[in-house]
Amino acid sequence: MHSEEGGSHMRVHLLNNYSMSKARHLIQTGNMPAQHLWGGDGLGDHVTEIVISRGVVDVDIRWRWLKKVWYAVLHSVGDPLAELLTMTRLQPGDLVYAADQWSAQGLCWLSRLGWIRAPIFVLVHHIPANRLEWSALRGAAGVGALSPIVAAALDSRLKSKAARAVLLPWGPDLNSSLYLGSVLPARRKWDFVAAGKTNRDYSTLRIAAREGGLSGIIFDASGATVFSKGIPSALGPRGDYPEVISAMRDAACIAVLLDDPERLSGLTEMADAIALGVPLLYTRSAHTPYPLQELGAGVALDRSIEPGQLLHEILLMRDGRRATSGIRELATKYNLERFKRSLLAEFKRLVPVE
Repeated sequence: MHSEEGGSHMRVHLLNNYSMSKARHLIQTGNMPAQHLWGGDGLGDHVTEIVISRGVVDVDIRWRWLKKVWYAVLHSVGDPLAELLTMTRLQPGDLVYAADQWSAQGLCWLSRLGWIRAPIFVLVHHIPANRLEWSALRGAAGVGALSPIVAAALDSRLKSKAARAVLLPWGPDLNSSLYLGSVLPARRKWDFVAAGKTNRDYSTLRIAAREGGLSGIIFDASGATVFSKGIPSALGPRGDYPEVISAMRDAACIAVLLDDPERLSGLTEMADAIALGVPLLYTRSAHTPYPLQELGAGVALDRSIEPGQLLHEILLMRDGRRATSGIRELATKYNLERFKRSLLAEFKRLVPVE
């Protein structure tokens, strides 16, 4: 699409497996850092508009059985409503950007059939689980990954020069007001803070906190639990994003303990830790995109860690007996601005602009 000034520009249609409209509102009101728009907050002068079409992800589905149906649909054909609206809005020179690997699967299928000419770029978080997902990805003009293990799998399986995998340095929005300010290590209020709704091992952490008389907070899907000298008490509903960030800022470490290390999980909490400069205590996983241990940004733990061992590591963190200063170096390598520059370079490869 050519602008009146004669330069070549593009429009980008953004899809994701959670509501980008709601995320944009939270970011605009200062209640969420901008990395959760995955570049949708603006990509520079070459992108004249980022179009967000509402989809099923914008519907508040309350029934559990209906959520299961929706997830099955999403993992098969994407978000049909968002895809349909995107199709009706496509113009020559546009690009479709799926910030997850499922929401644009239907569009990828149509692209393979030649019914959609706009290039599709898909950001793949997990190694595809089945042939259907792999087959849909062959309709993408470009694919990106967050972790090297996923990028390698994409290159090996797709074997397509047009859909080569690019590793993107996703990280926190370092300009977000939520991350401003810091707390001196000697004034940390909490021994640990843990957040995250899925794929978490909180049972081991709860035992360690009780046995060790620790102070900390666990924000899980059911709500928030505060430990004061090892004694747990329910705070009620899970706090909003600013409340979670505030607690993290006052923690000696941020714990990201996984049930299944073979799934990419905990990315949100890791990005928050990088922005805040708070070291991580995390389950070792080949899917983790950040070189945490290499840079001394945290301590990797085995999935089978015992509560006593976990307690020992938390105490070492609390007492400053672990070298974890490398967490701040990560912020220079993985952040939203670097992610957006890399993303735009891929878009310009797919839709050349002057």
